Formats: sequence, C-alpha cells, structure tokens
Amino acid sequence: MGVVTAAEERWIEPFSGLRPRVFARLVRQLEREGPTRRVGAAPGACR
Repeated sequence: MGVVTAAEERWIEPFSGLRPRVFARLVRQLEREGPTRRVGAAPGACR
C-alpha cells in the first residue's frame, strides 16, 4: 500500500485541482500562517 504525497507531482493536480507550482505556493503560505482556530471550537482545536 502506498501513500500519495506532494513529492510525486503527478498526483497534485488530480487530487487538488491545482498545478504543482500553485500547490507549492499554497503550502508555503499555510506553513507561514500556521493553524487557525475555528470560531466556537474547543481550546486547542485547529481546524
């Protein structure tokens, strides 16, 4: 059984709908921003 990872660029577009370059920019932006807390979520919830 294998795992789909961003390391295999051929899987990025079918699963995300984004070109690999755009996907990489999105990932970098999310890494900079970090997790955000949902309104009304329990303390420590990060989705």
